[in-house]
Amino acid sequence: MRKLRYDTPITFYNLMHHNAGWEDRYTDLFHSDPAKVRSLEESLRAAEPNQIFEPGAVMAYSNYGTGLAGLIIERLSGEVFSDYVNNHIFKPLGMNDTSIHPTQADNSDISARRDQIIGYRLAGKGFVPVNNERLYIGIYPAGSVIGTSADAAKFIMALLDDAAPLFNNPATQAEMLTTSQWFGANNPVPFPGIAHGFWENITTVRTLGHGGNTLSFSANLTFSRDTGFGVVVLTNQAGEERFCSVLVNELFGEYALELDTAGFPDAQTLAGVYVSSRRPHSGFTKIMQSFVVFEAEDENTLRDGGVRYRQLSPYVFWFGESDENLDIGTICFDVKDGAVIRASMMYGDLLPASLLDIAFVYSGFAMAGIGGLYAVVSSIMMLIGIIKRKRRETKSCLVQKLNIALCSSLLLAVINNAILIVRAFSLTAVYTSLQAHFIINIVYTVFVPVCVGLMIWKRKDAEMQKKSKVFCVFSIVSSVIFAVFLCVCEFYC
Repeated sequence: MRKLRYDTPITFYNLMHHNAGWEDRYTDLFHSDPAKVRSLEESLRAAEPNQIFEPGAVMAYSNYGTGLAGLIIERLSGEVFSDYVNNHIFKPLGMNDTSIHPTQADNSDISARRDQIIGYRLAGKGFVPVNNERLYIGIYPAGSVIGTSADAAKFIMALLDDAAPLFNNPATQAEMLTTSQWFGANNPVPFPGIAHGFWENITTVRTLGHGGNTLSFSANLTFSRDTGFGVVVLTNQAGEERFCSVLVNELFGEYALELDTAGFPDAQTLAGVYVSSRRPHSGFTKIMQSFVVFEAEDENTLRDGGVRYRQLSPYVFWFGESDENLDIGTICFDVKDGAVIRASMMYGDLLPASLLDIAFVYSGFAMAGIGGLYAVVSSIMMLIGIIKRKRRETKSCLVQKLNIALCSSLLLAVINNAILIVRAFSLTAVYTSLQAHFIINIVYTVFVPVCVGLMIWKRKDAEMQKKSKVFCVFSIVSSVIFAVFLCVCEFYC
């Protein structure tokens, strides 16, 4: 590990609870070519994120942490993770129609059948095939299982039966499915938590499960040991997690609680602006974050856009009412000395956003907008100026030439970063392939002060009309603003 910030050890519990402290990242996760898939260890080295929080302090769903857990299993067992899963889970349970290797190298039959299925996305009122939905994830313990619903049912039945051949000691499986961490310090039973990696759901009975999505597929697995019942939902369309949630509630029963609001805190004290912990905290992608704004609708109801969050017990809200009539889950507020520390929910904590956080994002977009807009305007103005001087057969002075160089560099920098952003969010982005863009940004941020300094130094010797001087001033201001934007928002790494 090269990017650890804290000396506090990371435990396996941290990996199961997604609170090892890592940021999220967008590069070095997926490949479009199976030949580019490396070993699990090599993939983890390439995709290592920065550690932002002290282990145990903040929950932020981490695919990287899940992948690292798989590597630990490789080290302890001496088997490649895909072999371990096949030998100790799939084969003992008779799951012959399931593969976990990212390229399905562990099951040739599934590999062939995978090529026959098509994923879709919703377009208007119909569905269209997703041509680029086939991705290969290097840190594959985080989500590469492909199989049939019948095999998934075998897995659920094994979790419902302690006598199933998954563990030498049946008590181990029973312990694995107990609550290992609650959401929020104020969160009382029976509200959801985590059971060693499984998510607890709020229904009439205690249920455990997990879901996931790719570009064009969705999956959800939920079961209840109390009733001996489970359900598998598989779709060949992305973004179906809400459908899965509604179906699960219909099958297991929607949770109901007799409300006695006496002693409940006023929802107004919890209202505010929050930001997700599951996001990039470093590098240029950190600017791509959104805020959650909780507003108090009444003393026991918070609202975020079209979703209402109803308080069911002190500091615990169930956001089961929305404009789409969807049940999504729970959110639990941690409050200390009257101040909100976090709002815990499935897949990550929401942290109170500071004025600096808000100013950073909006000022960043403003600076980028100014630079981009002026790059286009100045290009048109430069072209007009060049044509006019050519017709008049007049030569540009040094300051005008420097201004042309400054505006040209601004335009190139804007184009460079537009390409950078598109490439970085292409899912199959590789960090090393982006370094040329970073180098261009570094050159630009060095060139701007040098060019501006020369323009200021030579301004007295320049014979220019007033509008040309104003043009130069705008060029200097816009170029400096864009250079500051690149530095502050780390568009160099």
